[in-house]
Amino acid sequence: AMTQHNLGCSYYARIRGERPENLEEAIFHLQQALEVHSPLTNPAMSRKTAQKLGEACLALQSWDQAAAAFGKAIAADEILYQAALGQVGREIEMAEAGDIYSLAAYASAKAGFLLQALEALEQGRARTLRDALERNRRDLEQLAGHGYAELYRRYQEASRSWQELRRHSTSQRSESTPIHSQARQPELVAELEAAQSEILAIVDEIQQVPGYEDFLRSLPAGSIQALSQQTPLIYLFATSQGGLGLVVSGGVICPVWLDALSYKDLMEALLGPAAESGYLVAYAHWREVITNREASTVERLAATDAWHAAIEAATEWLWKACMKQVVKILQEQRIHQVALIPGGLLGLLPLHAAWTSDARRSSGRRYALDKISFTYAPSAHVLRSAQAGAARPANTLLAIDNPGMDDPELELRFSGEEVASAAEHFESANIRWLVGEAASVDRIKAELSAYQVLHFSTHGLAVPVEPLESFLLLANREKLTLREILELRLDTARLAVLSACETGIPGTTLPDEVVSLPAGLMQAGVPGVIGSLWSVRDASTMMLMARLYDLWRKENYEPPEALRLAQIWLRDTTNGQKEAYFKHSLREHIRMKMSELAPREALHQLLLEDKEDRSFAHPFHWAAFGYMGV
Repeated sequence: AMTQHNLGCSYYARIRGERPENLEEAIFHLQQALEVHSPLTNPAMSRKTAQKLGEACLALQSWDQAAAAFGKAIAADEILYQAALGQVGREIEMAEAGDIYSLAAYASAKAGFLLQALEALEQGRARTLRDALERNRRDLEQLAGHGYAELYRRYQEASRSWQELRRHSTSQRSESTPIHSQARQPELVAELEAAQSEILAIVDEIQQVPGYEDFLRSLPAGSIQALSQQTPLIYLFATSQGGLGLVVSGGVICPVWLDALSYKDLMEALLGPAAESGYLVAYAHWREVITNREASTVERLAATDAWHAAIEAATEWLWKACMKQVVKILQEQRIHQVALIPGGLLGLLPLHAAWTSDARRSSGRRYALDKISFTYAPSAHVLRSAQAGAARPANTLLAIDNPGMDDPELELRFSGEEVASAAEHFESANIRWLVGEAASVDRIKAELSAYQVLHFSTHGLAVPVEPLESFLLLANREKLTLREILELRLDTARLAVLSACETGIPGTTLPDEVVSLPAGLMQAGVPGVIGSLWSVRDASTMMLMARLYDLWRKENYEPPEALRLAQIWLRDTTNGQKEAYFKHSLREHIRMKMSELAPREALHQLLLEDKEDRSFAHPFHWAAFGYMGV
């Protein structure tokens, strides 16, 4: 079987002879290998061989064969994922799986198997988050009341033991220790194997209970279609063959073929043709320059101009590559609001800000969000879990205001205005306003679970290669990390507003896992989270948030729509219109909370410099923020 596998790989890569003939030979030998390397007998080699077989079939456009091959690869991968010991082991398997789920979906859709394509995409999305949400399901408690008290007790005990062992196995790993180091700890491995076998057996019993068939399983197509009756969805992803969008609305699945959205095209947009330019490169350079005290004004301006140009280039490319077709079909189906589930590194880009030229508009452009309200979701499973909290009240506010106010490097000049604009929409008795040093990590963690709206006006930082270390910066430069957020239970909160830099950037090592601050808060129980994709400016963020709360709390728009309308308002209104707006807002409340009015006066002066100008029209000022959840 190994000889056949190696022959197949050699023919696939062969440069002599005719390409179709080489591919046919590759397919033959890989099929021979799979007769021995089945998912059950040798899942690791089965996954590897089936993936290569699928790629060979794709190259020949043999869609049915490709779909079948990737189906075998997914079956093997699921066995390996379930058998992995601890989170580290599962991360290894997810990395090894690569893009088999998106390729399986692409091949299945080309073959006309849309249900199969939908299930493949969902199965490969945010698996760790899905499992965490399932293990913390509130309705598991109902098992005890339905005559399954003993089963529930056994699950709780086994789950606690399993989670503790997983944490212990993760803590054993250090930077100097290879990722496979668990093999050096035979006692821990044996305990993990025993605990995993026990919990898998109990999970199998739970799945036999009516109403719990999907427990710790990926959602089947029927459940996703049922969800789309209430919330239309669109999966969007790139592959080596091209891109695909799957619109799911009213139970109907509609493919949108996106030939210009290949993985190569996506990487070129992010990194440039030679990994020396592009969206991510320009952003990294800009961040480096603006945080460098020794950088000159000329260097700062040049880096800022390059970053602004990169945003424009990337969002223009997004329109041509995918969002033009997406918006067209959504409008044809009269869908106004849709949940986007972007695959892989597409999650790094503001899809809602894709644009094309339009001389009829004040900005000279037509953006994707002008007609469609886009929200984001890690997966349909996570979105369905979030819907359980969508009806929660939103009458109490925990506001974190400028924790670094006594530190010149960290002070946010307009934070007081921003928090005041949120606070004036709540009864004073329902507000917890933590300013400066009062906003310590311990105090905030103790307060979070008691409030329904959580507003963070502070600094944030994403750590894409170690996303669990992404954080919100609090008093005394303390960090509230994503790792800590994942340990919280926030079953009271309706909305979290992360008004800080980089709070929506997902990890890049396993991008389909969507490891980010918003996803972490959703796992903790918050159904809706607003986060940002880059380092945002204080003044424009304050104005955006002030308008958002007015639209939500005064004009009764739902939070996602309030964010969209606030972004359009910030983009399209003139400086004079903004100045008039703020002159009549935040009346007495702001004076109660601020010791002086210098920031407010500074804002008015900024807006009055050129009353007819639209100084905040560039997407840099408004497009960073996106809404995840419901």
